[in-house]
Amino acid sequence: MKILTFDALLPAYFLIERYCARQPDDAAGLHLFALICEGLGHVTFGENLVSRAIAILEVAYEEFEESEVENQYIIANLTLGRLRLSLGDYLGAISSFESAMGLLQGENQNSVENLRYQSYLGLGLAHFMANDLEIAISVFQEAQAVTDNILLKGKINVLLAQTMWAAGADDHKAIAKAQLLEW
Repeated sequence: MKILTFDALLPAYFLIERYCARQPDDAAGLHLFALICEGLGHVTFGENLVSRAIAILEVAYEEFEESEVENQYIIANLTLGRLRLSLGDYLGAISSFESAMGLLQGENQNSVENLRYQSYLGLGLAHFMANDLEIAISVFQEAQAVTDNILLKGKINVLLAQTMWAAGADDHKAIAKAQLLEW
């Protein structure tokens, strides 16, 4: 018998809800609660939770300036951007993804490549959904230029082609077809 994701997340929801009631200033707990809410479709509540976690992480970073706290802040902003994207708050999503990207710009480690990829992907999708197709195209093109991972490049290429096709111009459609055929 296969357990549905909803059924599997429900007990976790009630446990983390109790934990966060007892530990309201635990940023990791709030972020985990937000992720569980996202999985259950409680996106607005998840957005509120991760926003609280971000506020706590900002204070902690100002106090200690630890790289671990900065990484948690980046990941929380990616979560917030994704939640805002699903709520239709495209400008808010753009702000969250740009915040994460700004902190990742100086990093050249492989450990942040996935975070950088998520930032570009989210930012491109947010611009696409906000009908800023030219900006979305440039974000996806920049994403292709900064990653060496062939799998990620392929995924970005598909999104870039879809965005170019949606732009509607014949030259964009021709480029989109050529890129897909090349891959």
